[in-house]
Amino acid sequence: MEKYKISNLSIHQDKTPQTIALIERCFQYKKPNHFEIDFAPLMNRQNLNNCHILFSEATGKVLSHIGVNVRSLIFQDKKVPIAQLGGICVAPEYQGKGYLKTLMNHVLKSYTKNVGMFFLWGDLVELYRKFEFYLAIGLAESRGNTKALKAALEEYEFEKTLYKNLSVEDQKQIHNIYKNILSKKYALLHRNPGHWETIARMTSTDLYLLRDQNGIIVCYFFTNKGQDLTNVIHEVGYFPSYEDVIIQCLSKGTLWLPEKEKHLLPDHSLKYMAMVRLGDHKIFSHFIQEWSHGELSIRGIDGKNISFRHKGESYTDTIETFFLLLFGPSPLPEFREYGRPLFISGLDSI
Repeated sequence: MEKYKISNLSIHQDKTPQTIALIERCFQYKKPNHFEIDFAPLMNRQNLNNCHILFSEATGKVLSHIGVNVRSLIFQDKKVPIAQLGGICVAPEYQGKGYLKTLMNHVLKSYTKNVGMFFLWGDLVELYRKFEFYLAIGLAESRGNTKALKAALEEYEFEKTLYKNLSVEDQKQIHNIYKNILSKKYALLHRNPGHWETIARMTSTDLYLLRDQNGIIVCYFFTNKGQDLTNVIHEVGYFPSYEDVIIQCLSKGTLWLPEKEKHLLPDHSLKYMAMVRLGDHKIFSHFIQEWSHGELSIRGIDGKNISFRHKGESYTDTIETFFLLLFGPSPLPEFREYGRPLFISGLDSI
């Protein structure tokens, strides 16, 4: 292993172009897609201090990158800080030399005391298990096709646009649906005006709107994300009175919903939403206490095991199993009614 330095792109902004080029090479990006557009929440200037790089002292070449996006998960009018990891890569010619392990350990150590959980998305499940990331959280995916969805959208007269092209009034209507309807159903990531401004830069994501006879937006959904989430409806918000119509229409394509709403999809499969890692024990324990309305409490965490009490009874299990029992897929029946189902939209995931 040659001598290296660990820093971030806020300090070394000159290394941003080569870092993005490295990410796109490792993820096999194809033109005209751009990682910094698809994953604007990670790569925007305000977040560059959280884009960690490991580079050669001798040449200045970026050898590895791990991006972090710290957000608040909102549930029952409460919040818990979480950290999302993305853009994880090592230059192919330097793989197997310990650079990813070195950078990952640095990142996890830097954020663990400040967040309750870590989330990441990727195919290298066994690799991330070494860092105690475990597949969890049930996600229902409808088994549709683009042709059937296109016909349904035309029938219901959905209009296609981009978020950045909306009027201020239309933006407010979408914000209202997200904050006052979606956030009452799911545990979602909090969005402030800055987060919505970042979404406006995600021009690789299409937005569809359905209006009533008065021009009021009664449903919106986001689909696609450049090279990621092609033809996937990864966020949908609507007025409750329109649920039957909306689900009947959108389930003709590939629609993602929390597992708890799988009954709405006539033909679906269950998937894992993400890989999850425990963060700070106190923050996580407080989250579980509030999320379960006091019915579930963490008694202790030792290595990969967790002890907890549920309705006066004590149990011990692995953290990996606990995540599955709690969040699914197929959560423990006794836990299903606790809290709101966790759901991180494709707009927010990195």
